[in-house]
Amino acid sequence: MHDMREQIITGVIAVAILGLFWQFVVTPRQDELHRMQEEARDVAAQIIARDQLGHEALTTEVELQQQQTRTSSLDSQIPNKVQLGAFLEQLSDDTQKTNLRSIDVAPRSPHGAQGLGVLPIRMTFEGTFASLYEFLKRIESQDRIVYVSTMKTSRMDPGSRMLTTELTLQIFYEEG
Repeated sequence: MHDMREQIITGVIAVAILGLFWQFVVTPRQDELHRMQEEARDVAAQIIARDQLGHEALTTEVELQQQQTRTSSLDSQIPNKVQLGAFLEQLSDDTQKTNLRSIDVAPRSPHGAQGLGVLPIRMTFEGTFASLYEFLKRIESQDRIVYVSTMKTSRMDPGSRMLTTELTLQIFYEEG
């Protein structure tokens, strides 16, 4: 009964962490991405209209520079290419620094739409709940947008503090 209660508590905590991560990291960044894409489309339409009307090229250049300044932070969060090697190195470093023992890291088939690519990466590792929590915090603090789409944790042995965790991360990149 005591193990079942601990499993329920662990599960509730994991779901709460995932919910908080989704609400405070993924949703705001997705909203910001959509807003920035709309702004980029608006600026492009303004540039075309001004060219057709014969406005000076200097005005267009200034507006383009302003847009580039506003979107520069998203360029690092959603790079032009997958950059999988650097990301996997960072994941490896994060698992070591948080005392997780990596069992498997396996990139899956990429997919995407409308110029935005998504690369799922399945990971399996072992460690304590505290180590898992630190690892998730490190993922959240990365420069690029990373989304945890699935996460499953289970105790390695009854009464043990060690967990086996399987999760799928999704990284985003600009296709083209």
